[in-house]
Amino acid sequence: MAHPDLAYVYVPCTPPGKKRGEAREAYALTVDAWTIGETRVHGKELRQVLIDFAYQVARHTYEAVDCQESRTFPKELPRVPAA
Repeated sequence: MAHPDLAYVYVPCTPPGKKRGEAREAYALTVDAWTIGETRVHGKELRQVLIDFAYQVARHTYEAVDCQESRTFPKELPRVPAA
């Protein structure tokens, strides 16, 4: 069952020294962010906070790992669409 307050970010990322396609599955960075316990915000607002956090972790990790793929992250974080 999917967690209702979960943000998931997937970014293709082949680390330095590895060849694309040599692994059984593609290399990637994945970030899962969710809440435990009570939160001050709920619904769409909480999902946006989780997406912002996961996106920033992915962006910083991508830059630190020096992935072979050329990716530019937009300066503006993605927005949760209106319901």
